[in-house]
Amino acid sequence: MAKALYHPQLADAELAALLDEEPVTVASLDDLAHLADRLAGLDEWVHTMEVNEHRGERQVGRLDFAIMGLDGEDDWAIPLEPSRMRALLQTKIAAMRASGLRFSFALWMGETAD
Repeated sequence: MAKALYHPQLADAELAALLDEEPVTVASLDDLAHLADRLAGLDEWVHTMEVNEHRGERQVGRLDFAIMGLDGEDDWAIPLEPSRMRALLQTKIAAMRASGLRFSFALWMGETAD
């Protein structure tokens, strides 16, 4: 089975289909930032992501974390607040960018209740 790999040039319909596959692989922090900017328009949000740090061609570390339940919060129930989850993702992207390190990602999308 091929990995679902995000590319910034995907049309919205192609991206929507890709986000149904899990995990969605994102090759760089720039691509993650680009994807994050597109999520609201598709009514999508990231529930969990695996962050891989790279040095040269080597992966040197991996961190798995949920977007919610962190940042000093104890409530692990899915809050179904997509805008809040998107804002937390933007905060994490800014922190990773400030680190100056290189990353790749695997993302799992949250589901929004009707």
